[in-house]
Amino acid sequence: MFVYYDHRNTFTSVHKQEHSTQKKLVADRYTKSYVTKPIVADMIQQHAGVLMKKFQQQPNIDVYKWLHYYAIDTITNHVYGAYGTRTLEDEAQRDLVYDLSGVKHRSRLYFTFYFKDLVLLAENIKHFYRWIRNQPTGFHVRGSRLNKYGLESVKGVCKDPDIHADSTAGKLYSVIPGNPNRIAAECMDHLVAGVDTTGDAMCILMWRISTPEYRHVQEKLFLELLSVDGEFDPRSGTAPITALDKLPYLEAVIMEGLRWRAPVPMSLFRMCPPGGRIVEGHHIPGGTTVSCQAYSLHRIPQVFPDPDKYDPERWLTQDKDQLSEMKAHFWPFSSGARTCLGHK
Repeated sequence: MFVYYDHRNTFTSVHKQEHSTQKKLVADRYTKSYVTKPIVADMIQQHAGVLMKKFQQQPNIDVYKWLHYYAIDTITNHVYGAYGTRTLEDEAQRDLVYDLSGVKHRSRLYFTFYFKDLVLLAENIKHFYRWIRNQPTGFHVRGSRLNKYGLESVKGVCKDPDIHADSTAGKLYSVIPGNPNRIAAECMDHLVAGVDTTGDAMCILMWRISTPEYRHVQEKLFLELLSVDGEFDPRSGTAPITALDKLPYLEAVIMEGLRWRAPVPMSLFRMCPPGGRIVEGHHIPGGTTVSCQAYSLHRIPQVFPDPDKYDPERWLTQDKDQLSEMKAHFWPFSSGARTCLGHK
């Protein structure tokens, strides 16, 4: 379902060594030290400035859509460099967001999962039809439009890799230069994984603190932001990541949003290694599919008192043992070797 251009990526790598090797190729692009580099941080701030301008120009706006436009522009610019989207400004590109987060792909995913053989038969017929017409043949669960954008963007980067060396695609080209489909598969995974989750997380958090009962959160956050008022650009209304990264209440507000409504609350599946494992006294045979999910972990009352309440203050506790326990159960990005690349 998440194999693109006939290649597995970091997310879909089955075996431990394969996953580790694949992850090492791109992990450096998601460290805090890399994201705060001027060439990356300035790009993120520029997109935030465009978004802020749209908010100022339109008193009534569909926040969900615009936050997803911001997410895809930021992520694709990070992944594909100059071939990233400009959906905040270019309406013609916004169909890509619909392909990623609209109702359209949910039904497609449903049929792919439950009627795999039938879907594959239909795709094979389409594949043959596109092949005889000399058109791109790769299958993409979210449709040909996104499939085409991803591959063409990577091919563009590969034509002039020096200009795009700071992008994820550029980094991959430097280590696997002769395989654009493999590069495109990895990059597409970052795009698919990042847009919906980032847009959803921002949207639910903005809604939560906008409600009357959380006015005090807004007020406290506003006062903290005033402490770095001099860092804000008066024209764009944005501040550098390095300045915002030092604000403890802002971090608590975001952490609690990710705990309260994790962008991916569903089960994250893993395969038990050959030979099996003993978990809590139970033997799990090798090859067994196992899973865990953030929703349940984030609602253990012994770890998160009153777990259904959105409460940023819990992350500011002076109880080091309690804080350590909460961080150990904080799971919006999974954990261990398979943790999300963007968790830092």
